Amino acid sequence: MKPITINCFGTLHIQIDGQEKNNLATDRARALLAYLIANPSQPHRREKLAAFLWPERSESAARQNLRKTLSRLRQGFAPYKVLVSDYKTVRLDPQQLQTDLWRCEALLSDGKLDQAAAVYKGEFLQGFYLTDSTALMNGFCWNVNCGTSAWCKPSICW
Repeated sequence: MKPITINCFGTLHIQIDGQEKNNLATDRARALLAYLIANPSQPHRREKLAAFLWPERSESAARQNLRKTLSRLRQGFAPYKVLVSDYKTVRLDPQQLQTDLWRCEALLSDGKLDQAAAVYKGEFLQGFYLTDSTALMNGFCWNVNCGTSAWCKPSICW
């Protein structure tokens, strides 16, 4: 079993070594974590993440905020190294964590619809909202119809 479990369906829940850790840093840190979970297959350019999370800031201010947010996430998940990053990119290390989203996707791809439905506990990040980032919040959803995570207009139906 992996040391970190993150559930994104319904309200965001994080467990590290079986202990609840729902006070993880800031809303932006949780938003970044959710974005990385929903898009796990590739490294993400830092400048894109910064612009996505802080569209109202200058590029340099947004990148500085991203550095601080990544640092907070690293501290929150210590001693585990959940983030893999370099000067240009950031991604999650799937060997360190498991998520309900990834489990649901795997079950759907295996045609196990009943088991996937049991994993689904509500909307992706239900109740999560960033007041000063409408574009970001309009992008939060998980498109169950196509069986893959995607940033799109909200549409969850079984």
